[in-house]
Amino acid sequence: MTLIGDAAFFIRGTIFNLYERVDKVPKLSDSRQMPYPAEHIFDVILDVAAYPQILPFIRNVQILSSASEQISARVKVGVPPLHFSYSCQIAYRRADYITITSTDRPFKRLEARWKFTPSDTHSTLVQYDLDSCFASPLMEATGGRIFAQQLQQSIRAFEAAVKQRAPKA
Repeated sequence: MTLIGDAAFFIRGTIFNLYERVDKVPKLSDSRQMPYPAEHIFDVILDVAAYPQILPFIRNVQILSSASEQISARVKVGVPPLHFSYSCQIAYRRADYITITSTDRPFKRLEARWKFTPSDTHSTLVQYDLDSCFASPLMEATGGRIFAQQLQQSIRAFEAAVKQRAPKA
């Protein structure tokens, strides 16, 4: 196989085809029943400025503006071999949902959505959905898989942060 002739490239033992459609990247979802009130979980996840302390692949978050139920931020990501930053809009309704969408490259689209459904006063079903695709086929071939793998790590990290910040009984 010729790398240029077949429009493919090789990174760390994996061959990536540049002609694969990047739009076919699956949407990722997960849910967890958590033994905390929706308001507490919501507050931890909406604390975007704390993301570098919660998520190891977030290097920096700069809050650009904040208004009623809307935050604009610049996020710097570093997951070897990827390093990039992007602007995003964060829309929310207290203890109901948080939606994070990209507003520029390197994404073709990015939408992360947290939905909080109280089961009772001390328990909440948390649903997380991620739909993302990089604008560049090369970036999608390398970063799309890495980004998708971060989903489980992210959920575990947020679970730990929610537990750590829970009021002591």
